[in-house]
Amino acid sequence: MKWNTKGSILFQHSCGSLVIMHSIGFFVNTARITKMKAILITLACIIGLCQAKITYENCLKKGNEAIAELRHFEVSPDPPSFSKNVTVTLDAELFKDMPENLMIKMNIYKVTGIFSIPIPAPCLMGVGSCTTPYCTFLEKYKEQACPFFPEGASCDCDIKAAKYGGNKITIVPPNLGPIIKFVASGNFRIELRFVDKSTKKEHLCYIFKGKALP
Repeated sequence: MKWNTKGSILFQHSCGSLVIMHSIGFFVNTARITKMKAILITLACIIGLCQAKITYENCLKKGNEAIAELRHFEVSPDPPSFSKNVTVTLDAELFKDMPENLMIKMNIYKVTGIFSIPIPAPCLMGVGSCTTPYCTFLEKYKEQACPFFPEGASCDCDIKAAKYGGNKITIVPPNLGPIIKFVASGNFRIELRFVDKSTKKEHLCYIFKGKALP
């Protein structure tokens, strides 16, 4: 009876140790999983899957003369929708009159997957990843561009050196068509360049990254 009692006590102690060890293992594993989730979320944000807002950066190569500068660009709501009006705040300056032979080169990418693979949007009927004479580009997107011209300035191809922009201006999005909307919706990357048609030199380059809704 004494042995049985002692055995029972030992058995109870053993079970208690097993429970404690199991509990410790559970919390250790949970902590590891939580830590792993935090690492994955951080990595996702670093590569752009958690893009908080639309960002932009100057990508003009050293040695190229900048014809303009974008000092501030903000869109609301963020993410914007290609099907709804947006509010834009813009501050930019054109340092010299726009040259007649300037081309606007735009590359639009849909960024997908954990490795942020860029899928280029096609150029369809002058919309998408296209290279267009700046005057043709202005005529096509006049409704969106003209509100940012200086007061009293004519919104035409004779674009003069001046400051351009505005505060919280409501803009109607252009009709991009279903294919471009699909490609550009979600996480996107847009490369905007001003290129001299004759010399092929770039005089402006900005990369925009963010998220957009169809």
